[in-house]
Amino acid sequence: MELKSYKINVGGTTVALRLTLGGQKNLQQRHGDDPMSVIFDALSNPVAMSDLLQECLKWPGSKNPVINEEDPSLDGEMLYNLLVDEGYSGQEKWVDLVANIAQVSGLISFKQAALMRQKAHNAAEEILAGEDDSAENPTMAPAENH
Repeated sequence: MELKSYKINVGGTTVALRLTLGGQKNLQQRHGDDPMSVIFDALSNPVAMSDLLQECLKWPGSKNPVINEEDPSLDGEMLYNLLVDEGYSGQEKWVDLVANIAQVSGLISFKQAALMRQKAHNAAEEILAGEDDSAENPTMAPAENH
């Protein structure tokens, strides 16, 4: 029997993500909080996100591939960096990832995942709505790509 997972393409290959009960226990032990709190914390805490991704990679039967032959262990930190390289940025993209993982792992329902995405979208729209005003009174220079 194959467990359900959320599949994403990253680094030219497909990775299957799922947070099993064992993974939830590991997150709870490491962070001292319930798994859902760690999941929500991961949206603004890169250490928690890396830990969440690590647990989602390493589940029985995952068959997740080796992406980097020089360092064969695909871990949460490497996956995070690969996702950024694939264009993951902004709260909406990360919320979508976390909502999909939580849903496929049985932590939230489809309806709750949709609500999570909608609230993130609304929050981003609200924040960016004030962006037009900032053009008249800039407080921060835009980031540069090097």
